[in-house]
Amino acid sequence: MIDDEAKRDPAAYKKWYADFGQFLKEGIAVDRDNKDALFRLIRVNSKSAGPKTFVSLDEYVDAMKEG
Repeated sequence: MIDDEAKRDPAAYKKWYADFGQFLKEGIAVDRDNKDALFRLIRVNSKSAGPKTFVSLDEYVDAMKEG
């Protein structure tokens, strides 16, 4: 549900992430059973991902230059 909300309303998710992002990152380290699901919720600031600066890890990797 949270992943869908992040895609549907990125601005609202950015506000939510400001409050709860730290807990998502902690969850990746301690909750191995849900690590993959939590990774989809992580966002990073990136200038290399084009006009968007608050991107998912998948978007960040897609924007990386080859090599």
